[in-house]
Amino acid sequence: MKKKSVFFIILFSSISLVILVMVQILWMNNAFDLAEDQFNHRVNLALTETIAEMERLLPEQDLCPYQQEGLTAECKLFLTVDIRLLDSLLSKYILYNQLDTRYEYRVVKTSNDSVVYRNKEGERLDLSNPYKACLSCLYQQEIFHLELFFPFKKRFIIYEMGIWLGVSLFFLLVVVMGFSLMIYHTFRQKKISRVKDDFINNMTHEFQTPISTISLASEVLLKSAGKPNSEMISQYAKIIYDENFRLRTNVERVLQLALIENDEIQIEKTPLDLHQLIPDTVKNLCLEHCEKEVKIDYDLRANPSVIHADVVHMTNIISNLVDNAVKYSGEAPEIKILTRNSDNGVLMNFIDNGQGIPPSRQKLVFDKFSRISSGNVHNEKGFGIGLYYAKTMIEAHGGTIIISNESPAGSNFEVFIPAGTNRDQMNIKP
Repeated sequence: MKKKSVFFIILFSSISLVILVMVQILWMNNAFDLAEDQFNHRVNLALTETIAEMERLLPEQDLCPYQQEGLTAECKLFLTVDIRLLDSLLSKYILYNQLDTRYEYRVVKTSNDSVVYRNKEGERLDLSNPYKACLSCLYQQEIFHLELFFPFKKRFIIYEMGIWLGVSLFFLLVVVMGFSLMIYHTFRQKKISRVKDDFINNMTHEFQTPISTISLASEVLLKSAGKPNSEMISQYAKIIYDENFRLRTNVERVLQLALIENDEIQIEKTPLDLHQLIPDTVKNLCLEHCEKEVKIDYDLRANPSVIHADVVHMTNIISNLVDNAVKYSGEAPEIKILTRNSDNGVLMNFIDNGQGIPPSRQKLVFDKFSRISSGNVHNEKGFGIGLYYAKTMIEAHGGTIIISNESPAGSNFEVFIPAGTNRDQMNIKP
């Protein structure tokens, strides 16, 4: 799919998702408003039913006892309105109408809004926007009214809507997260596809070069068959040998990657002396096949230096780390290899004198197909699987590998391999 098409699909999907989220939020807001209207209606019902039942339960008497001399209007009110009865009826109808039981009420003189009675003294709650009910039907000489407050109304409504609101938010979050993951994996897949294309192109080049060189050298030898020249034969035979070694090495790396991908790599741990394995591996790697003059400095201090590991994979690990150091150390590579003991194992350090690796790239060098580059230019050949293989095999042995920059220049790969015990063959699943 073309890049422009992918861009428009993602853009359209993003806009659609934003609209969906906005509609969902609008729906939840409307649902809250509707729930609040229903709550208000139930409150009005509770107040109406409370006043109506009070009127039925009051004894038959003059509802306006203003004939009694010396009584204030408030006192005359409470001769008619029984506060205990009012409290009981309010509680009854608030429960009946399934309202919040955390409420407060007060009796207020309508003419000047002075509070005659309140059921909770001393509390400082939000008493704005009260629900009101007139008490003039009970006492008419002075007009009083009842104010009812629900300080935690919004919280109660949200709690009532909890199931539906929670389900809506949950699935909205699932949709947003799913879309985000889809976008992430789309870009990641495009990146992987681009990296694989680079890998295939690079692999083709890496194979074509030694094949062409071997072909050319063989052709020269065939043409010179009638006039043997031992020096020329030796020279071209070495070229064929070196290029064949290079080709075999590249094939081995690709096969290693295929085995890792198919979970088919096995390790068989046997006792290995690192102080013997490291020099032998480096000697076979560098002294015969390195184009550069490589200086190796050993500082092997581990005692004991024996670990239980797979000899083939441990050899490949050392080979890949040294080969990587040689590649990125300029024209005069200087490599230090150190060993020392650590808790339950051995530490190995491979230090080069290259330019080092930027901190932003250090976590990426162990990724599959990752290669250190300058801009879009890869100065060194390779498939970008050596360090990936090394890290996978080190972790398969229960070890770790970390990278840091040396001062003033160079990189330091620190490998920890546990001493371990000899065990049977085991499958490795990276």
